Amino acid sequence: MDWGAELAWLGKVVTDKLRTERPTAAALGLSLATVMLASATAEKGIVGGEKTKQEKAAEKAAPTSSPTTATDASPTGPAMSKKEADRRAAAKVRVRVDKAFVKNFFKLLRIAFPKMRSQQGLHLVALSLLLLVRTALSLKIAQMAGMLAKRMVEAKPWPFYSAVIVLALWSVPASLCNSGIKYVTALLQVAFRRNLTQHFHGRYLTQEAFFRCVGLGSVDHVDQRMTEDIQRWSDDAASLYSSIFKPIVDIVLFSHQVAKFGGYKAPGLIIAWYGLVTVLMRLLAPPFAAMTNQQQRMEGDFRGGHTHLLSYAEEVVMSQGEVNQRSTLNRLFHAALRQANAISFTRARHAIFDGLLVKYGSVMVGYAVCAISNFSAEASKLNSGELTGLYLHTSRLLTDLAKAIGALILTYKTVAGIAGYTHRICELDKSIAAIEKAASRARRQASSSSPTTAPDSAAASPSSAFASSQNGTVVVGDTVEFEQVPIVSPDSTVLIEALSFFVRPGMNLLIVGPNGCGKSSTFRLLGELWPLQGGRITKPSYEHLYYVPQRPYMSSGSLRDQIVYPDRFSELTNVSESRLYDCLAAAGLEDILDRPGISWDAKLNWSGDALSHGEKQKLAMARLFFHKPRFAILDECSSAVDVDVEQKLYQACFDRGITLLTIAHRRSVWQYHNWTLAFDGNGGYMFSPLKFTDAGDLHLTKVVFASDEAMIGKAVVRTNAGAQVLVQ
Repeated sequence: MDWGAELAWLGKVVTDKLRTERPTAAALGLSLATVMLASATAEKGIVGGEKTKQEKAAEKAAPTSSPTTATDASPTGPAMSKKEADRRAAAKVRVRVDKAFVKNFFKLLRIAFPKMRSQQGLHLVALSLLLLVRTALSLKIAQMAGMLAKRMVEAKPWPFYSAVIVLALWSVPASLCNSGIKYVTALLQVAFRRNLTQHFHGRYLTQEAFFRCVGLGSVDHVDQRMTEDIQRWSDDAASLYSSIFKPIVDIVLFSHQVAKFGGYKAPGLIIAWYGLVTVLMRLLAPPFAAMTNQQQRMEGDFRGGHTHLLSYAEEVVMSQGEVNQRSTLNRLFHAALRQANAISFTRARHAIFDGLLVKYGSVMVGYAVCAISNFSAEASKLNSGELTGLYLHTSRLLTDLAKAIGALILTYKTVAGIAGYTHRICELDKSIAAIEKAASRARRQASSSSPTTAPDSAAASPSSAFASSQNGTVVVGDTVEFEQVPIVSPDSTVLIEALSFFVRPGMNLLIVGPNGCGKSSTFRLLGELWPLQGGRITKPSYEHLYYVPQRPYMSSGSLRDQIVYPDRFSELTNVSESRLYDCLAAAGLEDILDRPGISWDAKLNWSGDALSHGEKQKLAMARLFFHKPRFAILDECSSAVDVDVEQKLYQACFDRGITLLTIAHRRSVWQYHNWTLAFDGNGGYMFSPLKFTDAGDLHLTKVVFASDEAMIGKAVVRTNAGAQVLVQ
């Protein structure tokens, strides 16, 4: 309510009436004060009418994004997997404001606000003081409003003008206080977000947790949880303190002030009414948190479909799949639209009860409260001016009291919104905690089963032995060796029952076989990306084992940063430009520095169009040459480069003493290897030294390990047609 406009209008009407009907001035003032109380009680649409700030916060509650990708949502997609079924079941978990929420909320709050003796503690103390000052100023302004009305009714111009000036002076500290409250609250929001984000970054971006969360999908849409959900939780949690603390202080102080003019019946009646409203609203309220949760999940499906489409724009256009994608996106959009319409209808239906209970019910309570003060013994002794001032003062206090109680009631809606974010962030926390627990158990198992390890075991990844979270063991050594290791995917698909092979320095291993036979799966186990179900894996520490994929990751930063990745050039010492240039030259990429706009310090969109796919593969090999590990895993790493460049890349690996474990379908690569691990696609394999026949066939000279023990010690030729011929 605009109190200045209301008071000006009140003054004009009262002054006019005083000229003709002075005896009725007190009654007029009383009536106007009552109307103002009733209007202000319903001000800001406690639930009816315009949405309040708390309602808007609750409307954003619990953004649970899609547990499925755009391809998963396709009506022609494969049967639902167990992982997908688990995701959809998790999406149906109802978000409630209950004991579990309180426990999880305070768990996150301890991370966001670790101790009172901190910067956040100072912010909280400052915010508390500002809120107390704001309440005191509200009391003073209410008193001045009554004084203005009194001066009007008394028709004393100069005292009235002086009161206006005093009120204007009081508005200065009130404005400063309001601004200070917003500023300190914003500081708390930023601090909460910083602490939470740094905490989860530290746990999430580790060797043991990152791929399990993202690559294996143990929790959906980690990016949204780490960014948007944490930000919204921080904003709402920091604002929650003000939403609770100030109304409570207001209720206590305003009730005490109102009681001076008619006892505690008036505030008691207001509190009792809103208590009844709270109970009824709680009983009648639909599950807005769960409904909004579902809506945000569908919105996530729709957004995920667009994100997926952007990632494969060229492929979709070349395959003329626009119509198919349009149909899929329209279906996802209409599903989200139907849910939004359902929520709007439910909200409108609920607003009927809100209007009856709060808006119009408050008018009736306002009349009753004013009547209590009107008929008090103290009021009967006052003249018309004093009576008008008294009732305008008390009505303002009652209005503020009603606002405070209403704000406290509506805090429940804000809490319902926070419950959604808390649920999603704690899902991420529980997922990471389970991974950390499995890693810790695996390390203990590895330590007990292998009391002696290689001297460089301390340099291993912090997830060393993580892959042994089931029944297997990973130890650090000077070689790569699999001993009776089952190749089992996370969805329990058995690819190989028991795989055994070894790679020692100087042995360049070629891994061949049809798609889906277990080639890349073997590397995932070696990289500890999949849980190990049994057997034993020996591997060098991570600084001596480097992976070069078919689609290399291009980080942000300068050209120097691209070459030294995953290190940062600014954190390295004694790295000269000549060394970096030698790495580029060995990869056949030295001419990149001759291009316009490219220099050592150039920060381009390296993952975009700054380099072709083949040049990105060369840059990934330059990284390999910079780090010079003992072993390198090459997964189709030269598929986009010319054959002559490919020969140069492999020769550079030999010159640097790097032992290779290679997956490659291009036969031009095979000649650079002297051992092979050949999969047949039916769960079988053979491991043997390698030669090439004049026809270009693979000659396994003497099988060392095989799924069929009868083949051990035999010589086998794998023809270009895929057949295996036993050599007598």
